[in-house]
Amino acid sequence: MTEKPPTEPVNNGELEFHTDVPVGEILRRARVQNKVTFDQINRDLRLHPRIIEALESSDFDKLSGHAYVVGYVRSYADYLGLDDDKLVILLKAQMQIKPERPVYNFPHMARDRIAPPSWVIIGSGILLLIVFMLWSLISYSSTETDIPDVPKELTAQLTPPPKPKVILQPQANVAIAAPMSEQKQTMVIKAVQDSWIDVRNAQGETVFSRVLKAGEEFWVPDVGGGVYTLTSGNAGGIMVQKNGVAGAVLGSSGEVIRNYRLQ
Repeated sequence: MTEKPPTEPVNNGELEFHTDVPVGEILRRARVQNKVTFDQINRDLRLHPRIIEALESSDFDKLSGHAYVVGYVRSYADYLGLDDDKLVILLKAQMQIKPERPVYNFPHMARDRIAPPSWVIIGSGILLLIVFMLWSLISYSSTETDIPDVPKELTAQLTPPPKPKVILQPQANVAIAAPMSEQKQTMVIKAVQDSWIDVRNAQGETVFSRVLKAGEEFWVPDVGGGVYTLTSGNAGGIMVQKNGVAGAVLGSSGEVIRNYRLQ
C-alpha cells in the first residue's frame, strides 16, 4: 500500500484543502483502490464492518459522538495511507464541528466575614452587662464598712473654741458677757480668714488645734499662769486681741509662724 488513492486538488498550505467529495467517499475510494476488505480492516484495526460502512457512507449519526467519529476517521485514513490530519480538518468542516474552548471551573473563594454574626454581638453585650452589674454589687458592698471612732487624742481638735462666760443681771433679766476683769480670759485669737492654729501651754501640751473658720475665735484660758505659744499656717488670717484691744494680723497671707508667744 505505497500508493494513495486519487483525491480532489489539495491546497498544500497549513494542512487544509477544499473539496466537495464527502470524507466517507474518499475513504471508500482509497479502500477499493488498495483492494482492502472489511475482514482485513476488522483484523488489523478491530473496526466492526458496521462502523466501516457508516464511515464510508458518511452516516456519522450511527456512531456515538464526534470524538469517536474523528478517532475512527483518523485511524482509518492512516491505515489506508491517507493524510489523516488533512482528512480530519475536512471532516470537521463538512460536519461543521467548531473547536471547543476549554471551560475552566475555578473554585469560589468564601468571602471573609469582616463583622461577626449578630448573635455574637448581642451575646457579648449581655455578658458585659452582667459582668458590670456584678462588679457594681461587689464594689458597693465593699464600701459599706463601719467607720471607726475618732481617737481620743484628736477629739479636742473637733471641740469648738470655748465661749466667754455669761452672767445674768436679775434687774434686767438680760444675759451679758461678764467684764474681762471677772473672766480670767484676757486673750482672744480671732480668725479673719480660714486658718489652722495650734495653741500649747508652758509644758508643751496642746490645748487647742484645728482650723478656725473666718469669724471664729478662740479664748485663751488663763489657768495656772505661764506663757502659751501659737503656731499657725496662715499668719495673715489671724489676729490676737489682748484685754479687749484688737491687734493687727500676725503676718502675711499664707505665711507660717511657729511658737508665737501669747502674753
